[in-house]
Amino acid sequence: MEQALRYGQNKALVWAIAAGRALSEFSFEEAVQYQMRAVELDPVGYVNRANLAGNLFKSAQYELAYAEWQTALDLNPMVGEKIHLDLARVRILQRNDEQAKTLIANLREGLERNEAQAMLHWMRGESEAFENLNREMADISGFESAAALAKVHAFSGNTDESLRWLRLAADQATEHYHYWGALQRLKILWTSPFFLDMRNDPRWIQMYDDAKSRAAL
Repeated sequence: MEQALRYGQNKALVWAIAAGRALSEFSFEEAVQYQMRAVELDPVGYVNRANLAGNLFKSAQYELAYAEWQTALDLNPMVGEKIHLDLARVRILQRNDEQAKTLIANLREGLERNEAQAMLHWMRGESEAFENLNREMADISGFESAAALAKVHAFSGNTDESLRWLRLAADQATEHYHYWGALQRLKILWTSPFFLDMRNDPRWIQMYDDAKSRAAL
């Protein structure tokens, strides 16, 4: 990778690839630095800008991530709903329930909105609504619903339940997707800042390593 960066130092794509590799190794600060270089070389490219926002988000630099996602939205207004979800997740992690509520209102009905809404209910102490949405998501099979519930329970501080849903999500990824598809889903899930407090938990690390090994079979 060092050789590629040396010869491709003026190519945004090379730096973006390096950022993706760093992210796969949980080197979050390095991923941010590499992606910043990609944006310097491609300042009006939506993809590089959105990826920088995502890397900042994963490294818990929430205000910077929010600003970069807003810039990405200016560059490509057609992706408004996707960006509104990202912005809502930032405000949720910052415990800003009023702004999160406004952003969630822009989302269409579905699993991603339910995930964000469940977290909002938990922040506001609306336990019955929180549990109802969790049950609704649990009735949906597949990787996406298990991943959503893993994040919701991590956010609410229920580590054991979050790990249970993480294990189910990993099973779904390795059983129903080909190698690269499984790895991509595992990377996106495991680098989520909703698991920030779990990143040093040996169970979390071992589960990821086991899932990667199974994906390669």
